[in-house]
This record gives sequence, C-alpha cells and structure tokens, in this order.
Amino acid sequence: MHQTGDLASLNYLTPEQVSLLPNLLKLRDALSSPAFRQFVRTVTGCGPLSGSKQDMSINSYRKGCHLLNHDDVIGTRRVSYILYMPLPRDWKPEWGGALELYPVKNAPGGGLEPETQPSKVIPPSWNQFI
Repeated sequence: MHQTGDLASLNYLTPEQVSLLPNLLKLRDALSSPAFRQFVRTVTGCGPLSGSKQDMSINSYRKGCHLLNHDDVIGTRRVSYILYMPLPRDWKPEWGGALELYPVKNAPGGGLEPETQPSKVIPPSWNQFI
C-alpha cells in the first residue's frame, strides 16, 4: 500500500510543485469546503464540523494489499469516508477492494468484537463515495 501524508501538507509546496497537482488541489479544497461540510452534516446528522480538524490522504493498494478489520473511532472524529477512484474504471468485484462492514457482538472479557462474516460488502466503483 502507498499512502500520502495529510493533504493539508500541500499548502507547504512550492508554486512549481503545486502546478503539477491542480486536480488533487481542487479535490482537496472541495472536500474541505464549507459547502461539503454542510452536505455531510445534512446526510449524517452529525452536527457541526469545524473544518479545522480534518485529515485526508490518498491510498493506493496493490494486489494482495488490504486493511485489517478496524473501526474509525479516533479521538473526536465524527465522520469517516472513502472516495473510490479505482483503475481501471471498470473495476470487477472479484478483484477485491470492497468495504466490508461487520456486525459486533459482546466479547467474553467485556466490550465488543466483530463477527467473523461481514453483514455488508460494498465493492469499489469509480467515483463512489462511501
């Protein structure tokens, strides 16, 4: 897997470097905009989003790469999302990359743990926002 640093760090690039990434900057700025935060609030009902505590990165997975089962509960995070942009654009579900959502059960020592089978599997498709 290849991952960028937080896309906020693009603010520290030289003008020459920025000129090489115009579409990435447009995407980052759109996802950081007040209009997008309002959209997320409307869809999720999560309440106010500051816009100052946002992190964003790009991940590129190669054959055999995967994330381990995890939750996205980190600090004060309210919302997590994925914008899929798989290449080739006609991605086949059998190639993997699906978001798998697992129900949880009570763990023997207390707390919760994931079940062994996902309750929902969402394969990636171009420009899909989850």
